[in-house]
Amino acid sequence: KPVVGGYAGGLAQQIIPEVTGYTVHSVEGAAFRIRHLLNNPELIARMGAAGREQVRRSFLITRHLVDDLALVVHLTR
Repeated sequence: KPVVGGYAGGLAQQIIPEVTGYTVHSVEGAAFRIRHLLNNPELIARMGAAGREQVRRSFLITRHLVDDLALVVHLTR
């Protein structure tokens, strides 16, 4: 699902604006974005898929394992 969040706690750095969700400055802004999403189910699906892919590429342990293995290979050459 798309993310609608504020700028506290680093959440804004994890959201790709208008791709995986929206960052907002106020409760009214959050309500506006949520209403917009509820009226656009295709957008919900597209942003949700983009969010899942972003998590897969950036945050899952398997991504870190690939990086670690690449470093080991590089250091052992």
